[in-house]
Amino acid sequence: MLSGVGPAATLATHSISLIADLPVGQYMTDHISIFQPTYTTNTTGKDISFDSLISDYFSWAFGGGTKLCIPHAVELVGFGRVPGSTQPAGVPDYEFMFTASSYVTDSGNYQRKNHRITDSYYSSLFGSLAAMNNDTMSVACMVLHPKAVGYVTIHDNNPASAPKIHPNILGHADDIEVLLECVRHAQKIFNSNPMKKYAPQLHHLNIAECNAYAPDSDPYWICAFKYLATSMYHMVGTCRMGPATGDPTTVVTQDLKVKGFPNLRVADGSVLRYSVSGHTAAPTMMVAEKAATKIKADHGL
Repeated sequence: MLSGVGPAATLATHSISLIADLPVGQYMTDHISIFQPTYTTNTTGKDISFDSLISDYFSWAFGGGTKLCIPHAVELVGFGRVPGSTQPAGVPDYEFMFTASSYVTDSGNYQRKNHRITDSYYSSLFGSLAAMNNDTMSVACMVLHPKAVGYVTIHDNNPASAPKIHPNILGHADDIEVLLECVRHAQKIFNSNPMKKYAPQLHHLNIAECNAYAPDSDPYWICAFKYLATSMYHMVGTCRMGPATGDPTTVVTQDLKVKGFPNLRVADGSVLRYSVSGHTAAPTMMVAEKAATKIKADHGL
C-alpha cells in the first residue's frame, strides 16, 4: 500500500500516489480462539511444568518418552460441527486442542502474556489456581470458519509506522455460537467416564463484568469470550487469490501474480480466500511450493 498498490480511497487519504486500485488488506479472517475451559485434577506433578524441564530434558535426551515429546504440549486434537451446520458434509466448524497445562503452568510468565492478559487480570482470574498444587488441564477452542471479517491497513505514509490491524474478533453472532458449542463439547470430554479418576473440577473465571450471570451458564461463557477470546495468528485473505478478471475482491491471480504486475508475486497465507479447516502452516508451505514451481516454469527450469 505504501508503494501505491491498494484501495484507492485509503491511499488518497494518506497522499500516496495510486498505481493500482486493489483490495489489499481487506477480507481478513482469522481463527478465533479461547484457551478455556480449565480444570483442576486430583493429581500433582503429572502435568507439563517448567520446574521439571531440566530433568525432562535429560530423560528425553538419553531415553526419550518424556513430556518434551508432546508437540506444543497438545495431547489431543479434535474437531466438531454445530447443530444445523452450514458447512459442507464432513467439514468441521471448530477444533479443540487439549493440554495438560493452563495459564498457571508457566507461573504466568509467557502464555497469558502472548494472549495480552494483564497482571491484574491474571491475578483476578487465575490467582487462586496458581496458589493450588493440583495439576491442571485446559483446552483451546477454535472457530475454524469465522464469519467475522476484519482488515489490515496503514496508519499513514511513513514506512516506519506500525500497521493498523482490525481483526473484528467476535464480530459475527454465529462465531460466538460456534465457540460456545466447542466449549460444551470439550466439557463433555472432561466429564466423561475415563476422566473421572482425575476428578476434574471446572475452574471458575472470576470475571467481574460477567458475574451477573450464573457460573458456567451460556450467558456467562458468551460474556467471558469478550474478555478472553484471542487470535490464533492464522490470518488469511488480505491478498486474495482468484481469476485475473471478473472478481474485484482479489489481489493476485491463480499464478500468485499481483494483478497488473507480471513480475510480482505474493507467496504467503494472505492469498488464501477463506480460513482453512485446521492450522495455516501446511497450506502456506503449499502456496510457497506453488510459487517456486511457477517461477521455475517461467524460467524454463
